[in-house]
Amino acid sequence: MNKFTPGPWELSENKMSLWAISPLNARVRIAEIRKHSPLNGIDYCANADLIAASPELYQTLIDLLEHAETQSEAVGFSRADTAIYNRCRAVLAQARGEK
Repeated sequence: MNKFTPGPWELSENKMSLWAISPLNARVRIAEIRKHSPLNGIDYCANADLIAASPELYQTLIDLLEHAETQSEAVGFSRADTAIYNRCRAVLAQARGEK
């Protein structure tokens, strides 16, 4: 498993730097966001927001899967539930560098 920097992550005001916030509230820059011309269709602010939310999204997906596993023991999974569950597991594996 890859050891990514734990959250929370926070963006600078101009959304050009991504900072990890330590338990002692120290900030460590972990990435810089490159600004592209708006003419090329890339919205760097939207990308920066998504990147900053990554640790929370990752943990929420883990929590959701644990909840789904608990519920499936009681009521089972439909075919659609199984497909979504498998997609969630695949995305988590990708985030950990396993795929």
